[in-house]
Amino acid sequence: MRATPLLKSYWSELHQRDFHSAKHLLDEIERRHWRDDGFGELIALERERLEHNGLQLLPRHHSNRKPRSHRPDANGIEFQRLGADHDWYLNAELERILRSSWGGDPALRVPTELDSVLVLANNFSLSTGVLRPLSHYLNFLHHHGGPRLRSVQLQDDASAEVIDALLSDNDLVIVNGLQQICNVDQLAAAVARRARRGPVLGYLHETRWILDRLPEIQKRRLRTILPHMHLLLCCERQRQDFAPYGRGLSASVVHNPTLSAGGDDGKPPPQRVHGSVLMSGTIQERKGIAFFNHCAESLQACGYSFSWAGQARDPGEPLSESVCFLGHLSAGELQRRLLQTDIFFLSSLEDTFPLAAIEAYLHGCKLLLPRSTGLVDVLEGRSAVHIYESHSLEAARQGLDQLRDSPAPSAGDRLAISRELGLQSFLERMNGALSPAVSPPSEAPSVAVIAHLYYTDLGFELARHLQAVAGPRCDLYLTVPRQKSDPQLMRSLQKMFSPHFRTVHCLAVENRGMDIAPFFSAITALQRSSQPTPDLILKIHMKKSLQNSGSRKGQRWRRGLLEGLLGNRCNVRRIQQRFVSDQELTLLAPASFLMLRSSQDRRIAANDQLVNDLLRQYDLPADPQRPFVRGTMFWVRGAVLLQELERCPLPPVERFRQGHCPDGSLAHAYERVLSYLPQRHHAITPDQPSEEL
Repeated sequence: MRATPLLKSYWSELHQRDFHSAKHLLDEIERRHWRDDGFGELIALERERLEHNGLQLLPRHHSNRKPRSHRPDANGIEFQRLGADHDWYLNAELERILRSSWGGDPALRVPTELDSVLVLANNFSLSTGVLRPLSHYLNFLHHHGGPRLRSVQLQDDASAEVIDALLSDNDLVIVNGLQQICNVDQLAAAVARRARRGPVLGYLHETRWILDRLPEIQKRRLRTILPHMHLLLCCERQRQDFAPYGRGLSASVVHNPTLSAGGDDGKPPPQRVHGSVLMSGTIQERKGIAFFNHCAESLQACGYSFSWAGQARDPGEPLSESVCFLGHLSAGELQRRLLQTDIFFLSSLEDTFPLAAIEAYLHGCKLLLPRSTGLVDVLEGRSAVHIYESHSLEAARQGLDQLRDSPAPSAGDRLAISRELGLQSFLERMNGALSPAVSPPSEAPSVAVIAHLYYTDLGFELARHLQAVAGPRCDLYLTVPRQKSDPQLMRSLQKMFSPHFRTVHCLAVENRGMDIAPFFSAITALQRSSQPTPDLILKIHMKKSLQNSGSRKGQRWRRGLLEGLLGNRCNVRRIQQRFVSDQELTLLAPASFLMLRSSQDRRIAANDQLVNDLLRQYDLPADPQRPFVRGTMFWVRGAVLLQELERCPLPPVERFRQGHCPDGSLAHAYERVLSYLPQRHHAITPDQPSEEL
């Protein structure tokens, strides 16, 4: 492992005891180096160091270039994303929003009745703006937890049977944009059939300029499908644009989200160039390339310099020599360019709600906008904004001259637009529009979740997983090591979980016996509870395995177990239904985590003596063919486990070793025996959820 510049900066922040800055550096180190030898262990241990210095319940921030997508081996599907494929980013803004949502903010509440969401869309590469807005919402749903998420691009010739199966398997269906509507032959009829059973929403980004140019067959498909959908619109004028094709069951304007302007990167801000004019976007007819060229050629002598940032895809639409072509800029490069630009000139003939113009405004650019864009709804009347009525040279000249001599956008207007079109406001509008008319599920079994949170930086990951099981018949017993359980942390945990569970018990426990001794503390609290014995108990913990298996293996185990036991509401309801329908089922765990003997047991049999002693105490014969659950996470029938544990007194916490417990300790023996006891009469049930769950 080499001492990188980032690592040196991290050590410097630690030395100065600036732990928040150190945490952000550690996030970046993990993003860049988590695969490099030695960095995985170092990062995990340093997060533990930061935790001990007061940085508790702070998740790792990260950003992917785009969500993952892949080609499935399935007829009729071109691309798809499942579950965690929708993970795009987790930043400080989303962290704050998640805290508000889990804390009970009604505007950010994700309905517990919503088990699954299907999105039909194109352009998974996010090279255009059509899927970006919805990807922000799906990213929020992923990090919030609860619903099963699936995004699909159907092939144009997908069969009615394939489409019907997809639509019927989800509570809520969202069709994003016109491409799937216009190109997939069987989609309109399938949506009409689906709409009789559950809601279908259409998130529409197009305006009359696009609609007028559709072939007649695509217009017919649009007329067929619109009356069966609830419409989500980017701007008010789309109501009139789509009216000739159908009104829809309802219509809500949700706009599109913009992220806040980039923070201080440590570099001095560039000098803004007076008279500089910028347009960004793909070079094409719809973006007004001919109009922009004409303005540049005619107005260059008036002291204006014109530039264009974006991709050049159509050689038939070249830029004029009077325009400086900047090429495709990264997000950071574009932000720096916006800080140098005087006027952002939206030359588009059709652009429903272009976020590039919003981001330019937030970076201090004056805006020249056509009346045809939906941005007029929110920007007209704001400082440093001029609306031109026609795509004519004279209209553009007047607007540019007025803006060049006017001051920059006011701080108040920029803040107001940032709030109105920011991520939180968008999520609130989407939640309001997506509150589905879904029938509540049949009454679920009562559940006691017993979770041990040793590593508090995994608190957000735990909260996301717990959304899959949370509900009015579920109680949470959350154990935290006493040395980390300061009052502020315990209040934060109580606030995060109380709105979602019947009761929440945050218990401070001794750091002994790994997750086993805390589990017994929770069992004692459960036995003293006034609630009836739960139908099911779910035992989980936030595993890292820094001492035994290493951080990478520990992460694989934790994620594999939690995804298998929780994952999403569809998976949890499936597991609970297995217990309801099979009364002989007592213990269930993911099949890949069942084993007869660990490799360490086979080599030195360090645990055999203690395990056999415990089996004798519980009057349970030894059975070499009886498996246990690696990692000690499982679903178990509540009455069965509690009756077994009542056969002899639970061991006092002092019998468990402090801190890490090696093989041969009482904790490792109970890791096996807790799996053995419910198997007294019925063997464990291996569970193998399908990939789509």
